[in-house]
Amino acid sequence: MSHVDKELKKYGISLVLSVSNVFIDTSRVGGYFDDYNKQLVVYFDECFLDVLVHEFCHFKQWKEDCKVWRELGDSLDLMWKWLRHEIELDKQTLNFIFEAVSNLEKDCERRAVKLIKKYDLEIDLEKYIRSANTYLHFYDYVKEHRVWMKEEQGIESFVQVLSEVDCKEVKKSNPNIYKLFDYYF
Repeated sequence: MSHVDKELKKYGISLVLSVSNVFIDTSRVGGYFDDYNKQLVVYFDECFLDVLVHEFCHFKQWKEDCKVWRELGDSLDLMWKWLRHEIELDKQTLNFIFEAVSNLEKDCERRAVKLIKKYDLEIDLEKYIRSANTYLHFYDYVKEHRVWMKEEQGIESFVQVLSEVDCKEVKKSNPNIYKLFDYYF
């Protein structure tokens, strides 16, 4: 934890451990990295370490200015505007945006798995990988259905979905997961 805080401070990023729910728009999330406002925010609950590792990896993507970070551009902002029905996007643009977001998240999850292994963190690696895969599939579902999880469903819904997913590494491999998302979301 001190390593994370020290690394963030070197780049002017504040670490915020929140005891109240964390939101992006009206969607409850476990945390986020915000390069514009220079914050890494994590909801401090029993899963905070998993989320901290994930968001720290987004910070590392930003710090390294890696290819997937550069290619992201304003895709996340456009995705949220599209989800709020503030803008309409043609299919080609929508595909581009979601591919950029998906590539960013996939790279982030792979980095997170490496960090968990490298530092032998007290994180259930198999569960983390299942959760990561569920999260990656969820972005495909979002693109197809133009919905994000409802706030009251929150992260707990992922627990239900990920228990049905069998994954050994971070990848997108199970299109049948949509049926589960239909049920839970």
